[in-house]
Amino acid sequence: MPVEVRIVWTYWPLRLISEPRLWQQGIKMPQIKMSLASPRIIKTRPVIASPPDEPLVRGHGDIDYICAGCDRVIAENIELWEIKNLVFECSACGTDNQIP
Repeated sequence: MPVEVRIVWTYWPLRLISEPRLWQQGIKMPQIKMSLASPRIIKTRPVIASPPDEPLVRGHGDIDYICAGCDRVIAENIELWEIKNLVFECSACGTDNQIP
């Protein structure tokens, strides 16, 4: 019996390979302050604790996310669409942060 195969295409924002990223050009990354996570959100989402001396996540984007409590970098070189529905616990001040 033949099986029907359907291909579903999704849109991802693509960049030209030759286009250099901000951090590759030596330009300071834009920083976005994370928001405080409410107790309800902390109960329903995974909580990830950051290491003490370095960012928890490193990507290849153009944005740094900083802690809402102490302005420490939690996620470095991230694209806007890369991280969703997670709570990050800052090891420096103990604040529970979420991506706004």
